[in-house]
Amino acid sequence: MLRRFLRASARESAAALRGDPGMPRDEIARRHALCRSDACGQYLALDDRCAECGCSVAKKVAWRTAECPLGHWKALTPIHIAEDRRPPP
Repeated sequence: MLRRFLRASARESAAALRGDPGMPRDEIARRHALCRSDACGQYLALDDRCAECGCSVAKKVAWRTAECPLGHWKALTPIHIAEDRRPPP
């Protein structure tokens, strides 16, 4: 879970350094409402966490480079990781 968070953090930092536009508040609210609806059965309300990826939902929905691991919402900015620098699975 820590490795996944660090990779996501690096992608978000790279997007900020590139000057990608920030997340619109209405998109953050839409994503969070979708997660809180628990349509996928993976939302852990007590911790505001996703059981599928283990992420804090409040943080993840605010990152423009983040995607729902189950495909409920996509990143709003391209994610660029060079093939030779991609971490091993």
